[in-house]
Amino acid sequence: MTNDKKQEILISLKFQLLNFTKKDFMEAYQSADDFKDLLYGILYVIKEESSFFALDDDMLDKIDEVNNELRFIYPDAESRNLGNMILRNLAAIRNLTQEEKDELLIPYITDQLMLRRYHMAGKNFTISLSQFLNLLSFDYVVYDGLVNQQYEYFFQECGFLSSTNSFLTSWPELYRQNPEFLNVTKEIIQQSLHTKNENSDHKQYKKLAHDTLHQIQQYERS
Repeated sequence: MTNDKKQEILISLKFQLLNFTKKDFMEAYQSADDFKDLLYGILYVIKEESSFFALDDDMLDKIDEVNNELRFIYPDAESRNLGNMILRNLAAIRNLTQEEKDELLIPYITDQLMLRRYHMAGKNFTISLSQFLNLLSFDYVVYDGLVNQQYEYFFQECGFLSSTNSFLTSWPELYRQNPEFLNVTKEIIQQSLHTKNENSDHKQYKKLAHDTLHQIQQYERS
């Protein structure tokens, strides 16, 4: 599997798991093959970022509901085996003590924020769980917006800076294969620096924006 495919699966499924309702999943996965793709995808995210599933118990409940509903509609042996593997993995996460969860989550969140250079926001920087989940979700919003040339959600969003920094490190092929994505990213960030920021503290935003532009310059030189 190419890194392109890996990253697309990771960001799209994390977005869905955090934001889709049960009804959304039912509408998005309307065949036995689609259901298998979903199950394989969830197992891949578990393999790559198991700590992600310790972030939100409601997400685990939603996976159980979707799995139970769709395995009843598509009751073949492969789907049943995949679904059981997911249930066992999620049960192991549910059974962790809070201390054990913290041991998973603290390095996961720290690594994600460092990857996104979000720790540059200041010495007294704090982030809530909901804000962190929004950062993870915004990765797919950025990717989808770049592909479809819909940038209205990007302007002056710290989430856009976060995702850009993440992609520069974990998914450099995205910009290498689509140089127009990098050009429009630079234009959006540069324009935002000259416009009053209504979405976040302007001083904080400017620090993040300048740092992200520096990372883009480093990427272009590499």
